[in-house]
Amino acid sequence: MFGSSALQARGDTIVDTENRTFGHARKHQAAAAPSRVLGLKELPSKGICFHPNHLRRLWERGDFPRPIKLSPRKLAWPEEVLDAWLASKKEAA
Repeated sequence: MFGSSALQARGDTIVDTENRTFGHARKHQAAAAPSRVLGLKELPSKGICFHPNHLRRLWERGDFPRPIKLSPRKLAWPEEVLDAWLASKKEAA
């Protein structure tokens, strides 16, 4: 019924190994706070002043986080992902 994943009981909540909840347990979960996303025009506020083509080359070779596609022409990055990337760059310097 639930595929090959094993189910575990945690209190009155049933959770599978992928941390999905089932049944009435969903309504008791706290909603996650929405994260802020930054588009290309907001990147300079974080000190990231690269041309969009250069950013694409960076993320294609794995040197910059991949963006989220909000629409066919709009790209954005979660702020916490950019903060983590900037922190890793500061540590490496």
